[in-house]
Order: sequence, then C-alpha cells, then structure tokens
Amino acid sequence: MSTILDITASAEIEMLRAELEGRAMQGLGLTQVESMIVIAKLRLVGALVQSMEREVSALRLIEAGRVGTAIVEQLATDALVELSDGKVLRPDFGRKA
Repeated sequence: MSTILDITASAEIEMLRAELEGRAMQGLGLTQVESMIVIAKLRLVGALVQSMEREVSALRLIEAGRVGTAIVEQLATDALVELSDGKVLRPDFGRKA
C-alpha cells in the first residue's frame, strides 16, 4: 500500500513558524542541527512554491490560449462577413467542375 504525501507550502510555513515562536518564547536558540533542519524545511517549502508557480503559469497560458483562439475566430468571422457582402461563399478545394 502506498502512502500519499500531502504537503502544502502554507502548512509547512505555519508549522515552522509555530516551532520557532515556541522556542523563542522559551528563550531558546537553535542548535546547529536544528538550524540545518530548518534550512531543509525551507528548501522543501521553496520547491513546493516553485511547483505551484509553474502550475499557475501553465494554467494562465492555457486560459490565454483559449481567449486568443476566441478572438482570432471572431476576427476571421468578421473579415469573412465583410468580404462576402451577403453572398454565399462555397469553398473550392481545387476540384474541377
């Protein structure tokens, strides 16, 4: 059975903040090992945030593509209506009648 690791940047930041705040309220500093653990956690949070940024960027590009496609279709339709002057246009794909 596989375990799904559910880590969010906001949860990791909150846990780290609570841990550091608790130590500060007790008047305790961080040892070298504890500092390395904090650094490792910050590295993980940084990787999570980078992943989310890439995902949001990709979704924005997809949405922009949809909007761009709709605009191009509308411009093409407008140009075709303007060119046709109400006439029926029949496509000619190179066939000889």
